Amino acid sequence: RSLPSLLCAALLLRHRGGSRTAMPPPLRRQTPSARLAPLLAALGLTRAVSAVPSGWDAYCSAFGPLHQDVVPLTEEEQAKVSGLRQVQVALRHGNRNLYAPMQCFKDFAMNLNCSLEATEAFAPLQGPSFPLSFVKASAAQEGCPAGQLLPSAVPRIRETGRLLRDTYLGAGRPLGSIAMSDPGAVHVRTTIIERTQATAFFLVDALKQTNDSVIELHTHEAASPDPWRPAPCPAAEAITATRARQMHAELAADPAYGAFRERWRAALGFEFVPDWTSDVFQWDCLLVGLCEKQALPPALSQELSDQGLAYSLRYFTGVYGHSQASRLLASRMLREMKDLAATKVRFGIWATHDNALIALLSGLDVWDGVYTAYVDMTTLEIYDLKAGGRAVRLLRRGRPLRPPGCPAETALCPEDQFFDIFSDLGPDACEAHGAAA
Repeated sequence: RSLPSLLCAALLLRHRGGSRTAMPPPLRRQTPSARLAPLLAALGLTRAVSAVPSGWDAYCSAFGPLHQDVVPLTEEEQAKVSGLRQVQVALRHGNRNLYAPMQCFKDFAMNLNCSLEATEAFAPLQGPSFPLSFVKASAAQEGCPAGQLLPSAVPRIRETGRLLRDTYLGAGRPLGSIAMSDPGAVHVRTTIIERTQATAFFLVDALKQTNDSVIELHTHEAASPDPWRPAPCPAAEAITATRARQMHAELAADPAYGAFRERWRAALGFEFVPDWTSDVFQWDCLLVGLCEKQALPPALSQELSDQGLAYSLRYFTGVYGHSQASRLLASRMLREMKDLAATKVRFGIWATHDNALIALLSGLDVWDGVYTAYVDMTTLEIYDLKAGGRAVRLLRRGRPLRPPGCPAETALCPEDQFFDIFSDLGPDACEAHGAAA
């Protein structure tokens, strides 16, 4: 049965640096499993997340609300600044389908509702080089491509946009009124992956204080590595490969992990692996299934799934936590943030991915081990100081962070001092091999 095409908010994208390619809008036919979801719930075949395993706080709305209210400056800090010059927000995309085609839980596949018909759809349409605008357009598409933004993403993205708008933008607020259509005041940057572009669209739409009609979207040049994916870095890859071997050995030597794997195998009939090497299970299946309230294998108890997520996170933090590898990856992102800080832009957006934000936070040695949630924000505020010069304040989920090398007694860090955190790394450090972990 064909569903009617609906009016959807669409963004015509102006790709600066990258090629302009037309991508189909993700308005999709509702799957049979989505129509059966209420019945499955009534039969007890879907399971709500009654407790959040440590390290997965607010990963998605099913795990709990994501609190990102911005902590204000202290009285002492406020006395030192003359005004807020710029805000940069790096955030993960919203809820998505499985990041790649994969078999989940051996022979127990998930079927997701990938239709955005209940809300808006994002349609990056190809048009003339300018002007490009928010428009109303009809769109319809079947299927559920891997990595696609899901309907559950939109409320959290919009809530985050409204939070940012109410904190920074508009009359009487630190940055004042800013037209999101002003390319001299606003810089929106995404990766070439469509879910980051769709996230940027819904975020900007919630940020608008007026009916802006021209929005520029910047993507990275397809011919060069994108630090915000993050792009391959030979020196970092050599380190993470070593750390991965070490983590597998550490887990194998842990009797509790061995006992857990035996219980998992007995219940589900296949091996648990904490990384991405299995042909029949990846922990992304578990996260997407829980977040989208999918029917999971009846033998998969909450205890087993929580332990699986805990071991996966233990592996991930051991491999991708603070190291020379994360410093190398973070240095390239920080370089782009520094370049943007040198412009007259007032509000910058970096729509990116979980591994990029974890690399940024780990490289700066401020990651607390909590996995990057959907629409998780890392914010950089840049202030003018009354005594001259500038200072920055780094925040995650609205809470100030204090990177090593910055003053310990305040969240304000001299701008030059902050952006020089990786001064020991040369511009071509990623191409060097043999760096020590």
